[in-house]
Amino acid sequence: MLKARLRLKSIIIVILLLTGLAFCHFIYTTTGFVPVIGSYLAAKEMSKYKQEPAIRTRYDIMNFQYISNFTDGSELKLRPHYKRIIDNNLSEEINKGFGEIYPELVKEFPENLTFPNSTFITTSVDISDHNMLFHLIYLLGVENKEEITKEESTKMPARIAMQFVEKLGKDFKVTGIQMLYSDQNGNYEIWISHYTSEPISYEKLFANTRKTK
Repeated sequence: MLKARLRLKSIIIVILLLTGLAFCHFIYTTTGFVPVIGSYLAAKEMSKYKQEPAIRTRYDIMNFQYISNFTDGSELKLRPHYKRIIDNNLSEEINKGFGEIYPELVKEFPENLTFPNSTFITTSVDISDHNMLFHLIYLLGVENKEEITKEESTKMPARIAMQFVEKLGKDFKVTGIQMLYSDQNGNYEIWISHYTSEPISYEKLFANTRKTK
């Protein structure tokens, strides 16, 4: 009887351990959160990037990311699920340079295309290779005044977006974009998250184009 009870107790313990591990694995794969040691690991990664120790690290459950603060008042964010660090200071610096070349870049497009007066780009850093940067471009309000068919309208956003990325050159590794496009046949949107290492392609842009109106 005693052996049977001990065996049953052991089985229950194993089941509870396996259930706990499965739950932790589910939480990690969906949110990137690691109970207990997650903040320590995140702080270690961001401190390595910053080259100084973080003074505080917490988990932002609303955005599935860790946030570390440093003595100079700066803040870094880490999204472990995507293995990316978000450095707002770096992102602002790159966005400033992008803003300087943007007016000249849009001049290279035909006159029938109207681009927004300004736009912006966000940047994330690879957690393993800090020299590897990924960019997300926002083109919110591209208008085409040319008369084209409905079939051409479905392809045009992807064409323009691809041309825009190509004109940026190799200094920008664009893996994500949000673009709002309109012409006589309606409004269209392209949305691709930049949390991937795959570069933008026409096929990917076209596959993620949808008509909104």
